[in-house]
Amino acid sequence: RETIMTRRPSRSFFNRTRLLSMLAFLVVCVAVQIGFIVYLHSQDWCVWLPISYSHLTAGSYESTYIFLLLIYQLTYPAIVYTLDHEPIYKNTLMMCLMAVLYVINAYLVLFSADWINELFEFDVSPSISFRLQVLAIAAVNLLVNILVQLIFIFVDH
Repeated sequence: RETIMTRRPSRSFFNRTRLLSMLAFLVVCVAVQIGFIVYLHSQDWCVWLPISYSHLTAGSYESTYIFLLLIYQLTYPAIVYTLDHEPIYKNTLMMCLMAVLYVINAYLVLFSADWINELFEFDVSPSISFRLQVLAIAAVNLLVNILVQLIFIFVDH
């Protein structure tokens, strides 16, 4: 059954507010990645090596944890950009897929098996505390992106 929306559709999907919102989203994610690299290098067990192409693509702490952080960050738009539309939690299949992805990624961050580390050339932190902090950073990253999006929604209305 069709219903009439009380709000008129925007003139363009890519209006100024939406573009600024997307830019803010990217700025937050890149800032988190840069801050994360700085934080990673401040760890006692992290040996900083001069960056080379092979160093970034082969097993290193940087490539491992940026990859795992990116898995979370790539799912955030599905949550963030549905805040002013149909809520994502109403899409059961999407919620199940995201839950599976988050559980697998949390496993990779916290307890990754040796054969997985060898297969993906992961260089895993010896500190379980750091691994828990990776999950906390990912969660805070999502919360900041949600807050920024809510500000844009408030300004747009």
